Amino acid sequence: MKIKKCLILIFAGLLFTAVLGFTPVSAENKTTDATLHYRDIRITLDGTVVTPTDEHGNYTEPFIMDGSTYLPVRGLAALLGLSVEWEGSTSTISLAKQSSGKSAEPVYTLGSVETVAVTLTYRDIIILLDGKEINATDERGNTVEPFIMGNTTYLPMRGMASALGLSVSWDGVTGTVILSEDGKNDETREQNIKTLSIGAELSGYFGEHEEGKPKTEDWYRIFLPSGGKLSLFANAEDGMYINMYLYASDEVTAITAKGGRNETVGIIEFFESGTYYLCIRCYYTGSYTLSSEFEETEMRNDPKGNDSGSTAGPLAPDSTVTGYLGFFNDTGKTDTEDWYRISISEPCSITFTLVAEHGMFVNLFLYSGDETSRITEAGDINRPISVSAQLRQGTYLLLVRSYYLGGYTLSCTVS
Repeated sequence: MKIKKCLILIFAGLLFTAVLGFTPVSAENKTTDATLHYRDIRITLDGTVVTPTDEHGNYTEPFIMDGSTYLPVRGLAALLGLSVEWEGSTSTISLAKQSSGKSAEPVYTLGSVETVAVTLTYRDIIILLDGKEINATDERGNTVEPFIMGNTTYLPMRGMASALGLSVSWDGVTGTVILSEDGKNDETREQNIKTLSIGAELSGYFGEHEEGKPKTEDWYRIFLPSGGKLSLFANAEDGMYINMYLYASDEVTAITAKGGRNETVGIIEFFESGTYYLCIRCYYTGSYTLSSEFEETEMRNDPKGNDSGSTAGPLAPDSTVTGYLGFFNDTGKTDTEDWYRISISEPCSITFTLVAEHGMFVNLFLYSGDETSRITEAGDINRPISVSAQLRQGTYLLLVRSYYLGGYTLSCTVS
């Protein structure tokens, strides 16, 4: 029974399960109530969007339960050329590889967004692949039991994917389960990545077929030599809905995304220096143009990677440095801390003064060299802050922390 509709944002661990269209018969069943969440979850195989179906060819929509995404195995089995058989007397599901290869046609289907209350039935079900039993597990290695719902048996998919030689990943920004045969998708993507130079304008086209598959993605590599504001704009033909996804240097960690139809789609964010990846995705036929702009920050000498005490940047006595916080870095994280290490050769009185951009609330902390003891601290917004201390000979750490976007100037004065 449908109880309400809601949008579910999924950034869950990867437990993928699958469904078969038959029900085991047993007197020893255990039932439990559960809530299923439906949303527009896509499935791609080697970069092509595929549609899961039941044994009658009807679309079966993926859903989420307890943070796990469930997928129909019949559609996947047909796609991979697997036969499916059920032996009721032993409660055994047998999957076998066939020589016929893939038989399902890739189709893009938009799913619903709703929440449904259901009753599940559990019992012992054996899963065989080419006669070998599969022990289905989640990403932590815990065993996951198959269950029955509405005359359909649901099977854990992660163990099956591994047994079939598939790599499985989850794109939380786009709500996409990504399946790849022997890393083929990653290899193909790497070969087709284009370089987007700052200030250049490029064009692309969707809908053309490559090796019999529709083209739905273009990937671009962006290198930023320094920190600053990056603006990316995509303009598509009328009627095309186009999505832009920006990723970290690993091409997996999602940073931000934008989408739209009949309008300019843009991503405008602040980034540290590094390499980033942009994916343009569209399931319509037509062309688009892509342009970029970059405005270098005035805080040019912010030391990269100084986000912990162990990687603190140097700060000399009687010196001034500049930095910035609130920028994305090429690992996909937001930089909220800058650490500095200062060495004192003889006992002295020292003062650290920080001036931040308007609107930034900033904290300044002075620690002992091993980070175990906090000596002094200060924090404020829209005015300079400072900390002073009498220090002995040794090494000390200074932390600048802010959850706001902007730059700062830090001065060290010894007397």
